[in-house]
Amino acid sequence: MKQIIPIAILFLIVGACNSDPQTHHHGTTITKETKKVVGKATETIPRKINQSKLSQEELSKMVKFQDKETGLFGYKNQKGDIISPAIYDQVMSYRESDLARVFRDKKFGFVNSSGKEVIKAEYADAGIFSDGLAAVKVDGKWGYINPSNSFVVKPMYDFTLKFTNGLSSVQKNKKWGYINTKGEEVIPIEYDATGFFSNGLANVKKGEKWGYVDNVNNVIIPFKYDRTDPFSESSLQAGRVQLNKRFFYIDKTDKCVKDCPK
Repeated sequence: MKQIIPIAILFLIVGACNSDPQTHHHGTTITKETKKVVGKATETIPRKINQSKLSQEELSKMVKFQDKETGLFGYKNQKGDIISPAIYDQVMSYRESDLARVFRDKKFGFVNSSGKEVIKAEYADAGIFSDGLAAVKVDGKWGYINPSNSFVVKPMYDFTLKFTNGLSSVQKNKKWGYINTKGEEVIPIEYDATGFFSNGLANVKKGEKWGYVDNVNNVIIPFKYDRTDPFSESSLQAGRVQLNKRFFYIDKTDKCVKDCPK
């Protein structure tokens, strides 16, 4: 058990590589604005490939288990039958697709919902599948593979986030920008930090301040906030921001709509 704890901690760290630097995890659908930028590329987003054959409810019942004797992990299906033997140092839950991340011998791979290891555990690091692609690390650089384990985006980035709205934030030479699912840089790599696209806007940082840009890199909300969150897709459709140590919510016109400072 002494070896399991550090590995579990490692998975928490790895999970962050496909989340926003401000630790947001908002999944969204492709907007019309995203289609305008990416053009034909939006038609190539392999959502059908990424779509699980099982419902989310069924996937939630695909649970990991631990062998009490070896301390290793495997998977059971919704009936409690073992579909993947306990041969892994750690495994992750099925999330946005029927491919789950596994870890053994200090390498990452993926198994499908039948328990078969369809992508060999050969990567130094890996994120989850989203929009049909998963970020993987090779020789210190990040790229993206499809479910067939073919590189769609060759490893060239220092850090990456997961795809949302058909776009992903990537880092190169300590600067951030966005690529589409073809690997095309649709927003220049010029920002100091970035978040996820949601409701057609992304929160980005330039210098010490945060603002919001659209998917053609127009500044919609000026860089004046100390912190920002992605816009919510709830009925409020607002983004939480921080200014002068106060948190409140703004709409896309930069007008305060909730918890406004007095």
